[in-house]
Amino acid sequence: MIPQFFQRLIHIILPEAVIEGVTSGEPASLTIAAVYTALTVISILALAVVVERSVRLRMQRWVYPSAEREIESAVQDGAIDKALALCRKCRTIPAQLLGSELDAHRRGLAPIEESVETTEELSALSMRANLDLLATMAKLAPLLGLLGTVLGMMMAFDQLDANARKETLAQGITAALDTTVRGLIVAIFCLAFERVFLRRIQRIALRVDHFLRSVLRAGRSDRPNHDENCAEELPSSSSPPVTS
Repeated sequence: MIPQFFQRLIHIILPEAVIEGVTSGEPASLTIAAVYTALTVISILALAVVVERSVRLRMQRWVYPSAEREIESAVQDGAIDKALALCRKCRTIPAQLLGSELDAHRRGLAPIEESVETTEELSALSMRANLDLLATMAKLAPLLGLLGTVLGMMMAFDQLDANARKETLAQGITAALDTTVRGLIVAIFCLAFERVFLRRIQRIALRVDHFLRSVLRAGRSDRPNHDENCAEELPSSSSPPVTS
């Protein structure tokens, strides 16, 4: 059962001309088979990244307006413990990240500005995760296709010299151009979804930035204005005694 499965898989990945060349032990055919395998792996990996990013970049995983208002209100009231509990309860990624930073702020390890800034940076990194991999595959796939084309043409002309058959030349050229087609399809697929994800990230980043700025303003408004109180007390305490 397993050998039959792998045989079908090989016939799906490789053209007949390449399979025949690999069976006969031709070096060019072996290299072309490696190119086909690499393109297949890239295609599967690109599909996995697209599925992962499609799930990860849903707006519901980043924006939850009602919970965000509660967190902002708790921070404004100075109830950091309550805000921390709300962040841990909320399932959005910025709230989870903010919860970790608020915990550090509560313990006096970081000011509110640093906590919000760190949350924004980590959110941006989480949004763009694996997009560089998608862009790399978009650039690599056409190059692999071009390499397969060149090797396929070499294989085709080598077989023509050996067999002097036009059918062999046609099969070799078809196999050669097939790698270019597959590489271009993978590249177009990766580039298209990269642009879709970048556009989605732009919309999410605006919402996340608004939430974090609101938390920052709330945290600043909670601070008691010790400077003004001290300024009001200093004149009375430092004024010289009045002598009659």
